[in-house]
Amino acid sequence: MIVDDHAIVVEGLRRILDPEFEVVAVVSDSVSFLDKAVALKPDVALVDISIPGAGGMECVRRLRPILPSTRFIMLTMHSGAAYVREALALGASGYVIKSSAPSELLHAIRQALAGRVYVTPLVTKDTGDSLLAPQSSGVFEDVLTRRQWEVLRMIAQGKNIKEIAADLNLSPRTVDFHRASIMQKLHVKSVAELVRYALQRGLVA
Repeated sequence: MIVDDHAIVVEGLRRILDPEFEVVAVVSDSVSFLDKAVALKPDVALVDISIPGAGGMECVRRLRPILPSTRFIMLTMHSGAAYVREALALGASGYVIKSSAPSELLHAIRQALAGRVYVTPLVTKDTGDSLLAPQSSGVFEDVLTRRQWEVLRMIAQGKNIKEIAADLNLSPRTVDFHRASIMQKLHVKSVAELVRYALQRGLVA
């Protein structure tokens, strides 16, 4: 399954995957991804992080317990280490940058189907193989919970409380509580400081 909202990218992926792999579905937003994935149970899902709605990461978090046999490979422009660690902590089997060679994507899919985890060298060359270690999930527990990281990333993307609440299926009051907790934990006093914090850690492009 291809999960991407850019038609040109989708067409390119179809050409790369053919004839080795069959594309069973193409979806362009979070709601369609959740519905189609549950219905079709694909062997592999190539997921863009920045799809409309809840986003690729949140969708993987929701689908992973439901589809234990599906391999999720994040295919994105984001190369920040925080993104990679989050993807691996959520159970993704691969992380490939869109500027990678087509052969690398095919290799990542083969690795995922073989039960292994693949992270593009475009990321690991700067951050080290420690990204693949089990303790990499500690990025969430060091300061913020996983849900708080999600809220922080959406704040940095410019979304307001109501939009974040809708995307994460939370009440605005809960999101506001998370925002207050994040600001307290990070010792910041404004949304502008939160955005700067997220940018410095590669949570947003």
